[in-house]
Amino acid sequence: MASLIPGYEYDIFISYRQKDNKYDGWVTEFVDNLKRELEATFKEDVNLYFDINHHDGLLETHDVDASLKEKLKCLIFIPIISRTYCDPKSFAWEHEFKAFVEEASKDQFGLKVKLLNGNVANRVLPVRIHDLDVADIKLCESVLGGYLRGVEFIYREPGVNRSLTPKDKEKRNLNKTIYRNQINKVANAVKEIISGLRTDNIETDLDLSGSAMPWEETGKETGYKEKRKPEKSRKVWLMSGILALFLTILLLVIFIYPALFKSKSLENLRSHPGELSVAVLQFQNLTNDTLRNIWKDMIQENLISALYNTRELHVRSKEIVNDLYQKKEYKGNSRIPSKIADAISEKVDADIYLNGSFMKVGHQIRIDLQMVDTKTEEVLKTFWKSCPEDDSLFFQTINLLSADVTDFLVISKFINVHPEFRIKPFTTTSAQAFKSYIKGENAFDVYDYNTAEYWYLNALAIDSNYYNPMFRLSQIYIDQAALYAEKDKTEKSINWLMKCYNKKDLWPPVYQFWISYIYAIFFESQDEQIRYLKLREAVDDYLPETHNALGGIYFERKQYDDAISEFEKSMAIYRKYGSEYLKDNQVYGNLAELYRRTGQYEKEKKLLQEAEQYIPETWMYTLRALLAFEEKDTTGAERFIEKYLEVKKKLLPSQADVALGLGDLYSQAGFIDRAETEYRKAHALAPDNTHKIDVLADFLLDNNRSLSDYSELMDRAIVLAPDKIAYYNYLEKKGWGLYKQGKHKEALEILQKCWDEAPFKFYSIKSHLEEVKKAAGSQM
Repeated sequence: MASLIPGYEYDIFISYRQKDNKYDGWVTEFVDNLKRELEATFKEDVNLYFDINHHDGLLETHDVDASLKEKLKCLIFIPIISRTYCDPKSFAWEHEFKAFVEEASKDQFGLKVKLLNGNVANRVLPVRIHDLDVADIKLCESVLGGYLRGVEFIYREPGVNRSLTPKDKEKRNLNKTIYRNQINKVANAVKEIISGLRTDNIETDLDLSGSAMPWEETGKETGYKEKRKPEKSRKVWLMSGILALFLTILLLVIFIYPALFKSKSLENLRSHPGELSVAVLQFQNLTNDTLRNIWKDMIQENLISALYNTRELHVRSKEIVNDLYQKKEYKGNSRIPSKIADAISEKVDADIYLNGSFMKVGHQIRIDLQMVDTKTEEVLKTFWKSCPEDDSLFFQTINLLSADVTDFLVISKFINVHPEFRIKPFTTTSAQAFKSYIKGENAFDVYDYNTAEYWYLNALAIDSNYYNPMFRLSQIYIDQAALYAEKDKTEKSINWLMKCYNKKDLWPPVYQFWISYIYAIFFESQDEQIRYLKLREAVDDYLPETHNALGGIYFERKQYDDAISEFEKSMAIYRKYGSEYLKDNQVYGNLAELYRRTGQYEKEKKLLQEAEQYIPETWMYTLRALLAFEEKDTTGAERFIEKYLEVKKKLLPSQADVALGLGDLYSQAGFIDRAETEYRKAHALAPDNTHKIDVLADFLLDNNRSLSDYSELMDRAIVLAPDKIAYYNYLEKKGWGLYKQGKHKEALEILQKCWDEAPFKFYSIKSHLEEVKKAAGSQM
């Protein structure tokens, strides 16, 4: 029996340790009861996988066979979390729990799903049967990438910590939980998650619009659509011209004002050096029901505990704060006057304080919280939650409020410590996801791609809709493909790019237009690319990568005045950002060449004077040599080339790379014969290097030189192609080269083959094929 959603083997996978089933068959009994509860909850049959002869222990000879991998392709993963389950050496932990999180994070739905009531749930639904040590909780959360939520089956008495059974009495259980009710909660959770996953939006029987269950998170991702669209799993054929442009785009730093921290008053919060210190005041009871005064302590205690457990913030003692509160002799049930609150916070040297109230609104209880800067008395952020009048639901709501506040403060703290992240885009409100992203960025900056990949994937396991790591993964893989010729990395890169594109509606317009533009590079014309970039510019004209992309298109079209205008706008923005963003900035090279081509030598000289302090020596000598050549100063140009070679030798590059660099220099200077000599030398020194084959072939085609050699080079590249994507890339280039030689029939056959067989119908193939068809038709 297949899953309720096509493409999945099972609806539910039960993971457990055999040790937890040996004593009294607890797991087996749980599964039997859950099956019966699911039958009463679903109209359809739910497909559940449970292996009674479960693996236990992880030996060196163990491996996950193909059948288990298929079974793990399920909608919901239920781990029976116990003291023995939290063991990285166990089979269940390594090959089931971690394996599911990794695979689900990459499938069409992601690890988290939007529920019909607006909240968000993880597809891992933990069933806890023991109170855990702190170390075990942290271990679980390191895999989940967030708080360990779930449904508890724990029986507590003084000195007792065991699994809840059907025979246990509610009155004796300190948790006051009933086995039957907990089974029902699991079944309801399963239905909610599956309903959220199904694209036909099956309506749930539950009405939980005013609350969140233990396995849910608040629906903070407001960009969700009502219907989840499945991810498209595709392979992309990347042409060399597109690869070069895509690399240029991806290598640009993305500068977008942080929507999450846009408030001007939040700059005050950032101005505090070092760690952030927080004071949590008692909340006020505005319900006119004194029996609910206990909720004041409940909110304060929960917030302090949540903030303290992050270990990223300094939380002031509750006793000191409350003692000061009592000394102020403020006992009314109205809101705390700001002067009193400020005095309390100043006494305990807090950067910010939290206070608020709760009141009755209809049949709901509404909790309001304010985050206030002690020095300025400005409200930095407000939060609110509401829930039905119920003690347990009120407690759950406090937990959710605490999580929101904690995430906001931790991210604020990271922004304070890492100011370079202030101008980058933030599309998550999860502090854990943000932390993982920062670790990935630190690894990425030192080219430790494997570590960066790990942390980016970890961030996405926490928040599957987080734009930054998703886009960064695409960049990592394209870098690995281009720089190290790693097999299948290009395909991975484009797959992540497509995931970004498929989720574009989740993000603000400034992101949507950027992803649409990247998509248009592959599938649409340059006119469409310009249209998306102009739309993005209309939203925010202070984004340098928008101007860089427009400048690149105009440069290619030989619209030099327009290109100069865009690159100058970009450079002006970088200068405002500061010297850090001028280092190794590619815009220097682009503008220098444009000034040179348009005869604006004085502008070029002034630009190079500025660039000298920001770009490497080798690059600087290249630009100086090009300017000297343009001014007919051959002696000066040769002197700069000698200096270029001297510095290069100290860097110990290969002779092939040195020749390639000289080829580029002579090509830009217009010395075509000397450029060809260097490009051929680079190819001769590294005959199996497809990049050097590509460069030489493109040079010959662009300059209409030795086109028969071009075809031979493409034949060689086709043989050396590391994967299918590269194969079709070189095949298309061969067809286009034959067309340039006037061999229209042969070119048509090859390009038609590309169009028919290539995994994707790229605009480049389409446009080339249409042009060749016209030429071939005119000869008939």
